[in-house]
Amino acid sequence: MPLLYSLLCSKLHIDSTNPTKNEMKKLSPSQILMGHLEWSIHHLADALKRPATEYYQNAALQRLSFTFELTIKTICAYAKEQEKTISGGNEALKYAQECQWIDEPSEWETILVNVKLMNDVKASTHTQYIYAELPRNHAMFETVFKHMQKTILPEND
Repeated sequence: MPLLYSLLCSKLHIDSTNPTKNEMKKLSPSQILMGHLEWSIHHLADALKRPATEYYQNAALQRLSFTFELTIKTICAYAKEQEKTISGGNEALKYAQECQWIDEPSEWETILVNVKLMNDVKASTHTQYIYAELPRNHAMFETVFKHMQKTILPEND
């Protein structure tokens, strides 16, 4: 049984060893993505514990980019389940603020800009600044995950 499925089952109080007992409860796309997001946030924390060599810094920056994109994808999936149409980072951030998952969208917009900078080959001069911001960014991901979890993975479903 895949670890992410087991984790989601435990959060949703589903017996992962006996799917028929749960009447084959179907997870929504946003619920599935939440498991992946939790894993990604955890691995971003691990990346920050590594030595600050060029290799590990690049790995941590890639993890930042992946975690941000996964956060946006999860927000968009939940919005679609609520019959809202949003596309892209800025709209997803506004929706997350409406859902009271984030307090200050400007900080998230900074991550969006940083992710775009990282994808620009000419922007390698910004990597040290972006890397220095990673601990704060990680804390933001943890906070938004906890807020999203209350809505997307409610305890008593």
